[in-house]
Amino acid sequence: MSVRQKSSKVGFSPENIKVRHYLSKLIQLPSASDSNRLSEIRKMTSSDQSPSHNVFVYGSFQEPAVVGLILECTPIIVSAQLHGYHLYRLKGRLHPCISPCENGVITGKILTGLTDTQLENLDMIEGDDYVRKTVQVVLTETCEKMNVETYVWANKDDPDMYGEWDFEEWKQLHMEKFIEASKKFMEWKKNPDGRSREEFEKFVLADPPTTAA
Repeated sequence: MSVRQKSSKVGFSPENIKVRHYLSKLIQLPSASDSNRLSEIRKMTSSDQSPSHNVFVYGSFQEPAVVGLILECTPIIVSAQLHGYHLYRLKGRLHPCISPCENGVITGKILTGLTDTQLENLDMIEGDDYVRKTVQVVLTETCEKMNVETYVWANKDDPDMYGEWDFEEWKQLHMEKFIEASKKFMEWKKNPDGRSREEFEKFVLADPPTTAA
């Protein structure tokens, strides 16, 4: 059983449509700074009392092409650092995990203004191996502290954790595979048709080593 919080689905109410429209307008402002964008989001969600989640991501979800498929839109993204955690590689997998580490620092992105439904998509694709929890990050541009949610590896003593995961290496070697996996996930979510989650999970596993003839 997952220890993650459960999120209720959000319908297409006038309030939610207003939120999506407002965010889409903000995304079209290339000159806006991270702090200005966050300020606008806070004002909007506060006045409309609409559901909103800010999620710190550190792996494949830093790539807009991937997160856009999972969320079915491109959210406003700002840079941040998470202290007290380390970004690990995982044996046999192409995606990373994070786990507490006293002197660790992780550079990543915050996906801002997510709806309950979008958060549910992230919950589903991360699965039971991760626990969603609230952490405090520091915004890169302003050094402002902010409480956000993130996904922490459930087994902090997992022997499969090792080294340090590298985002640029992932982009060069595995990004296309993850884009395909994201498409498969959304197809599965919309129409399971008797298929299991493993149908798309296999796309994010490392290829088995080849043996010499």
